[in-house]
Amino acid sequence: MANRARCKAVTNDYVTAFNEYDIDYLEELFEDEVVVSRQDEPAVNVGRAAIAKRVKKYWVTSIEKDIPITAVCGLIDFKDTRAMPCVAILAENTPLTVVVCEAEKGRKAHLHTEITDTSLVQSVRFCCTHKQMRYEDDKTCPQTCERVLDLTN
Repeated sequence: MANRARCKAVTNDYVTAFNEYDIDYLEELFEDEVVVSRQDEPAVNVGRAAIAKRVKKYWVTSIEKDIPITAVCGLIDFKDTRAMPCVAILAENTPLTVVVCEAEKGRKAHLHTEITDTSLVQSVRFCCTHKQMRYEDDKTCPQTCERVLDLTN
């Protein structure tokens, strides 16, 4: 069963690795046989290489098109699940995808799911890029950043 504190830690580390373009750090967050899925693709992949391939595509697109792509921590709400830790991948503050990772206590993450259809999501709340995930509803930032966005359907 997924452990909320461990999922939060994986999410925070994922954001750091993504924004620092550190694929080795990112891969180390996951089990060797991690299940990797994307909502708009019927196939499911297994292994860290599948995550690396997806992430590298975002980085290459960012560089080639000169579009800043950033990962931020957030909390996602589904109908039956509230405030689940997630990673949002943003291009110029516009959401491209939301990643949910699951991990058990004391273990690496065993699941990496990309959610591309936000109509299935009740809400996603994101933090500023320099912050770690927070659970309180604080809309102020000590570094005077604006809140990135609040996506609700």
